[in-house]
Order: sequence, then C-alpha cells, then structure tokens
Amino acid sequence: MTRRTRGVEIDNFTRTILEDRPRYDFNSNLPQLVGRLFQSRKIEEDTILSPPKKQHHLKRLDVAIHGDLGHLMNNMGDGLKNVEHINAKAVTVSERSSLALANFIGGRETRVTRLDLEHAVILPRSAQAVVGSLGRNLSCLHVNLSKLNLDLGCFEELRRVLEFNNTILDLNICWTTCQGMSLYHLGKGLRNNKGLRKVDMSWNPLGKLVEGVKTEDVMRSLSDALACNTRLVTLDISNCNLSVLHCDILGQGLAENTSIENLYMEGNSAVLDTKGFMRLRGARALMNENAHEEAGWTTDTWRLNDFETYTFQIDAHTGPIGDAEQIYVHLSIDDWQGDRMERTQSGFTLTRLLPPAVVWFFFSDGQRVVISRNQMIRRHPRYGILRNVLDMSHGVPMDGSMNRDSMLVRPRQAQWANMEINHIIKQEAEWDLLRSIFASRPGYDRDTIQEALESDINLTKLEAMKVVEDHDEIFDLIDMLVDKYQHVVGIFRYIAGKDPHSDPFGLLFDEFMEFCRDAGFVEGDGDTTWLTDLWRVTNVELEEEQGNDAEALSRFEFLEVLVRMAKKRYGHVYEGAYPMGNAPLAPAAYCLEKLYEDYLVPFATRKSIGELDVFRRTHLYTPACSRALQHHSKRLHRLYKDFSKHPSPYQRGELALGLQDFLKILFEGEVAPHTWQAKGQVTFLFVSSQLIPIDDQAEHHTVLNFVDMCEAFARMIIETELWKEAYPSVEEYTRNGEYSAALDYFLEMFLEGFYHLDAVSGRLVRRLTRPKNLDRANTDKKKKKKKLKRRRKTKKQRSGGLEPPPPRPPPPPQR
Repeated sequence: MTRRTRGVEIDNFTRTILEDRPRYDFNSNLPQLVGRLFQSRKIEEDTILSPPKKQHHLKRLDVAIHGDLGHLMNNMGDGLKNVEHINAKAVTVSERSSLALANFIGGRETRVTRLDLEHAVILPRSAQAVVGSLGRNLSCLHVNLSKLNLDLGCFEELRRVLEFNNTILDLNICWTTCQGMSLYHLGKGLRNNKGLRKVDMSWNPLGKLVEGVKTEDVMRSLSDALACNTRLVTLDISNCNLSVLHCDILGQGLAENTSIENLYMEGNSAVLDTKGFMRLRGARALMNENAHEEAGWTTDTWRLNDFETYTFQIDAHTGPIGDAEQIYVHLSIDDWQGDRMERTQSGFTLTRLLPPAVVWFFFSDGQRVVISRNQMIRRHPRYGILRNVLDMSHGVPMDGSMNRDSMLVRPRQAQWANMEINHIIKQEAEWDLLRSIFASRPGYDRDTIQEALESDINLTKLEAMKVVEDHDEIFDLIDMLVDKYQHVVGIFRYIAGKDPHSDPFGLLFDEFMEFCRDAGFVEGDGDTTWLTDLWRVTNVELEEEQGNDAEALSRFEFLEVLVRMAKKRYGHVYEGAYPMGNAPLAPAAYCLEKLYEDYLVPFATRKSIGELDVFRRTHLYTPACSRALQHHSKRLHRLYKDFSKHPSPYQRGELALGLQDFLKILFEGEVAPHTWQAKGQVTFLFVSSQLIPIDDQAEHHTVLNFVDMCEAFARMIIETELWKEAYPSVEEYTRNGEYSAALDYFLEMFLEGFYHLDAVSGRLVRRLTRPKNLDRANTDKKKKKKKLKRRRKTKKQRSGGLEPPPPRPPPPPQR
C-alpha cells in the first residue's frame, strides 16, 4: 500500500520514519531525508520512494518537485548510480541544478538511457550545459528537449553532439524556436550523424525569415543532410511554416534518401505521393489530393507500414506486348506517370508499394496501351475505357515494421520515367485476341500447323512402302512443307467441298481427277492411268483406320498422293548425270517443292485460294469485327444452341453444329442457297471456318464450335454474295470497304428474325413465325421512290418544264 504526497511516492515503511522523526520539515529537509533513506538502502527502484525489492538501486528518477535538484543529487550519493530514466517534465531547473544534472549525465559511470526535459523551465545557458554533456555520454538513447527555450549556442552544442555521438537514437526538439542559423547547425549535425533513427522537429518556424540570414541557404543545409543521412528512419517536420520554395529545396534532398520510412509533412506547402517523394501543392498532379480520385494519391503523412508491396508482371502470355524492348506500368495513384519495369527471362516485372486505395493501372511501351489478361478488367468510370483495377482498400496495415533486409523496394528508390503520357492516358487499350470473343480457341492455323503436319506424315505409307528412303528424307520433307502446308490444306478443302452432294471432308475419285485436269497434270484427253494407279495405291489401308473413308482420300492421303505424283514427275532428274544407268531418285522434298511451284500455286491463284490465316489476320481478328460479334453474342449463342444437333467432341453431353445444321440456319434466315453453286460456296465456308485439326481422323473436324460459326458468318459477308438477294442494304457497306459495319448490320437484321427480347422477363424469346424482311421491304420502297421520281422528271421534260399539279386529296369519309 503506497500513497503519493506532494509528488513523492511513500510506502508504509517510509511513512513510519517520517512520523517517528517529526523534526524533519517535509519541505526544507526533503533532500537530506531522501539522501539518508538511500544511504540506508531502504528505498528501492522505480520511484524516488518505493517498496523494498530484491535490487537496491534506483532505475527511474521522476523529478516532480520544485527545489534544488543539485542538492538532491549530491545527497543521494550512490543511490543514483543505476538510474536509467530521468523524467523532469515541467520542472523548474535552476542554474546550480542544471550543472549538477550535466555533471551527472556526462559522468563516466552514468547509465542514463532516457532524458526527458519536456517543457522544463531552464535558462538557455543552463540548457547549453545539459546539451553539451550529452557529447560525453555513451549510454543515452532517447533525448526529449521539446518545448525548451533553446538559443543558437544550444544548437551549436547539439551540432557537436550529433557529429561525435552516434549513440542517440531518438531526438525530440519540437517547439524549440529552431530557425535561421540554428537550423543551419542542426542540418550540419544531421549530415554527419550515423546513429539517429528518429527526429521530431515539428512546430518550429523553420521557414520564418530571420534578419541577416537567407532561409534558402539554411534550408539547403537541411536538404543536404537528408540526402547524405542513410540511417534516419522517421522525420517529423510538420507545421514548420515551409513555403513552396522551401519544400522544393527539401524535396531535392529527400529524393536522394531511401532510408526515411515515416515522414510527416502536414501544415506545409507540400504533400507526399505513393513513392514518398515530396510534391508541391498546386502542381498539376495534385489537382485533387483525395486518395480515391484520379489526380493521384497524396497525403501529408507517409508511413511505410500503411503500404503493401505488390508485384506487377506482364509477358506475352498475359498481354499483347509483342516484341517490345521496354514496358512501363502506369498507376492512377501516380497520376498515370510511367514507371519503368525490369526485364526478366519471361517478360517484365516491377514491385511497388501500394497504399490502401483502389488502384487503376495499365501497361504501355510508350505508344501502345496494353492491359493484362490475368488481372481484373473494368471500364474506367471517368474515361469510359477498359483498364486493369486492383482493390487494395481492404488491405490490413502491417504490425510493427518491415524487415529492411528482405524488402524488394525502398521509398524513393526510383523516379518515374521521363516520358510523354498525355497521348496515352485516354487511349483505348491494344486489342487482345485472347480477351475477345475468339479467346476460346487458338488464334491461327500456324499455332497447330507443326503438330498437324507431323501427324499427317506419320499416318501416311511413305516410309512403309519405300516411297522415301529413310527418316532423314522424312525430316527434310517436313521442314520444306511447314511454310506451304496451310496452302496445301486450303486447296484440299476447296476441291473436297466443291460438290455439295459429296462428303466435304474427303476427296472422291472424280473430284481428284477433275483437280488433276484443272491443275494441268493431264492435258485434254491425255492418259490418266498413272493418276488412277496412284489414287488406288494411296487409298489402300495397310491397317484398318477408324473414320477413314475407303471411297475417298483423307487429308493425309491427299498429302501422300502429292508426294507420289511429285516423285513420278520429278524423281528422275538425275538420269542425265548417270549415262551408265542406276541413277538415284531425287529427294521427296525437292520433288514436292517443284510440284508445288509448277502446279499447285498457279491452280490456287486461278481459283483465288489463299492461306486461311490471311482472312483472319486482315478481317476477322480486328477490334471492329470483334465488337460487331460481341454486340450480338447473346443471340449468337442462343442460335448456336438451338440449331446444334450433332454430339460435341469438345464437351461431353453438349451438341455441336454440323454442315446440315448450318445450312438450315441459312435457309430459315432467308439466305437459302438455292443453286448448286451457292451450296458449294456454303460448304467451302463451313470447312474454311475451322482451324486445321491436328488429327484429321478425329470427329471434331466435321462440326463447328461457336467461334467457327462466327467466322463462317464473317466469311460469308466478306468473301461471298450469298446475302445479296435477301439483304441488299449490306452492299452499301461492303462497297465502301466497311466490312465490320456490314457484318454488324447483317447480324442485326438476320438475328431479329429468330429472336426478340421479351419486355416482361427481359429474356430472348424464339419467334414462332419469321417477321417480314424489313431490309428487303425498305430496299423495295426506295426503288419505288426512285422509279416514281424518274417518271415525274420525264413528264416534266415532256410538258415543257411545267410540273403537273399535285393530285387532289381524297374526300373525308362520311359517317
């Protein structure tokens, strides 16, 4: 049980002593009393007077009385030997007491680690002695000199202390009227100090004008100190009357510092951005200083523990960066300034400190805007364009402090890139194939062409029937065909799908012979026996192949028969070099390349057969075409689902669109192929809209998936005129080369006949009867108006320029 009497904590033992010795006056004889008590080792640690404990030395000295502190210390003797904390807040310290305190702090045996003189009443000369004693102290870690009346001499002593004493970790000098030359000496001391971790110099008139002193020069000393000091972690310069010019000078030094993790700037003419750089108030980037607005995340206080580290990554698999040499990331909290990313083996990466806010961002190479596929994509509320977004507002601030050794990024570690950003802030993101309506399949035939070619070569009988010599000749054949294989497959699809009454996935004998005549292998009524023999030998199956029609050539068999024809035509080119006979046959790669150049290329040119990827690259895989298909994607999905009748090889239990299903769609949509030639065009559209399958014997090459159906509609609008009779207005767009607009208009009119949006349920409903073709009706109405206008013009010319009077209106109906 203890009680406090006039600032002194007294226990029962001490109270007994005081009651037994009434001759001690409590006010006048307190120092002698305390000294006697300590010398008898009856008073223990924690306070001046506290309960007895195991140790017999005082650890904390709380001075909360007004008296002679020097006399008190002299009488305490060895009792203050182990004092670690001196608390003299709001205490009046006389000159004698301050000298005693300075001698005690600067003593060789002192163990004081914390000195707290906040708001103490002490003369500047006395304070100078106390501050100077800290230079001889090697144990004090925390010094609180706030709200003291420190003059220039005190700051000169403080400069010497900071230059030679690296033990102090925490220095508090707020409200000490630091200004002018005092700030100059403080800056010089901080520049050479290697121990301070925290400095609080808030509420000092640092920016106040002092007669005979240039504040810019004084502020530059503090700026140099911030640039050179690599140990300081926390700096508080809030409410220091710093103007824009002063903040600009400080910001130059702060930009070179990467150790300050906690910075307080409120009450001055600058704020702090996401990297910890100082920005002047009123600058372009600070039009709005709210963290959730688009002008940039800024604040008066920057604390490292309020941020979370996040690594931005992008490569060819997550965004269409192409072969860019350098990629930048632009964050909304940085006012969209470009931050240079580091190049890695797979792409580009950058680790950043992000505040608790909603962060919008995009990537760029300086000209093109790219957004990542594996990040959340939303339409920006202000600009109305697609951007990546990252919600960090729910992030929990970290407890404690970051491990400085394991941090991947430091405050103010790197400036933003020096680049022009005005032209890309509102720029649409680069169109990405893998984020479009075509994302569910590989983009081009070239992506699977190597595997498909090797699969076809392995299925052929070239090596089994000794058409080629060995594996090396097979490898040479594959290397030669890689660049030409897509063209060869296009020719096969054209001649196989030409006849709508035959199988469009196999080449019948009559179709093969017609192709040979058109390509020039047979002239007129020439001998075709060798072609017949080659077709039969190629169509022979050494093993029973599933799905291989015995009456037609498959894709790999068409490739085999071309090799046989090439060997037959060009295999004996070496006979002239061997007059004695036994000339070897020419390699298969050489023979097939000659056949391709002499026969296949001219045939494809006459029939306008090109690589199927050319159409995809120039017309299909474009932003405009993708938007047109995406605009009607709901009704297109419903159309595909309603008309698919074949089992899907892609998903078990689902249905896919076969050739007859596709013909039925066009028939009900009034794009009915009535003629034999039109049906052949539809068949070729069907087979051309598929990517080259790896295995030609699998079932999935006979049906269309949803993206294949979309490509078929696009090919029909651009490459054919099947729509011309039913939808004549489409020609107005195709005539001007506006193919995407033509596709959009066609799908609008075409799908309107199948479905309508129910006003009550908001769902797509299938129409029971197809409505009148408005496009054709409007076109007929326009034709009638033109015809009537021509007729009136003719009448006017015949009547000598007098226009006939308009007809009288009909009389009103009688009741």
